[in-house]
Amino acid sequence: VSTATIVSKTLFDFNAQNNGYGTGVGTWDPVSTPESKTYRITLALQAGTPNSQQGKTVTALGFTWEVQS
Repeated sequence: VSTATIVSKTLFDFNAQNNGYGTGVGTWDPVSTPESKTYRITLALQAGTPNSQQGKTVTALGFTWEVQS
């Protein structure tokens, strides 16, 4: 299993900048590679985030998976 960081930025920036096929991140050609792929999304709070923010829910972020040929 290979592991690579595809993008490293804030959720706000990711949501604003990577929201469509033309601005998506990562590539995959299912014809030449296995038929499935797993993505791991890891989030970290900034060092100055108050403890009261831990355990909160993000509701304004969506992920869209799009394939074009």
